[in-house]
Amino acid sequence: MPRTGDDKSSGFGKRKTGDRQSSASSKKQATSGPVRETRGVLGLTLAVVSLLGAALYYFYPAWFTLNFAPFSWKSLTSPTSIVAAECERDWIARASNDAAIMCYLQKDPKRLCDPAERVSLAAAWDHYRKDGAAFADDIEAHNKRYLALMGGKYLEESNRVLQENMKILMQNPPFEERERLQKRVNDLVLRAQDEAYENREQRKAAQAKRVSTEDLIAALRALGREGYMKPSDFNDPSDKLISLAFEGIAMKINVCGEGPQS
Repeated sequence: MPRTGDDKSSGFGKRKTGDRQSSASSKKQATSGPVRETRGVLGLTLAVVSLLGAALYYFYPAWFTLNFAPFSWKSLTSPTSIVAAECERDWIARASNDAAIMCYLQKDPKRLCDPAERVSLAAAWDHYRKDGAAFADDIEAHNKRYLALMGGKYLEESNRVLQENMKILMQNPPFEERERLQKRVNDLVLRAQDEAYENREQRKAAQAKRVSTEDLIAALRALGREGYMKPSDFNDPSDKLISLAFEGIAMKINVCGEGPQS
């Protein structure tokens, strides 16, 4: 039976609709591939980042410790002092650096009328105290290594030197001979001490010029008396040396004209 016009039209419409569905399906398949690949890459990246974060937390937990200490503008990078080049010329990491901090305390005190200079001095003091604490730890460790060497590697030699020296001393030798005997002992001790240093920097730090605590406190106290510095100008006013230095200082008109110090 021959098709009617409606049948032809209906058949054409079905074929056209089918073509559009097939085209849409092929487009969806074409775009879904890159999407799946992108999601896969993102998923893999997140997994790697997560594993890396877990490893860092396991081996370096301190990195993830939050510090809620109150903000202080003094904690930012401090300005460079006009005396920094001279005072830090011989600064040694993990050393006492007494001479350097005395330079900061005594060189051109009028510069401290500039607030930036007071911030710089406070930062230098923190650096000094931090390196001083590290220096004390290094010296303690050095002394332990020295005692271990004297009780081990150098024990036989030191016993022999002492026994030989005692025999000669019992004969009441002249002064020159006694000096020679003392030099033998000193040389032995110096060799053991030198070997006990872990590196050249430790040896250099130990040989740096020292300043007595009394002189250091006196230098701080002088700045307080003249009104150049007060405890609150330092980042840690409770520092033991600062407390001792500023204790009992009477209020005085600041030489910079900023009013009385407290």
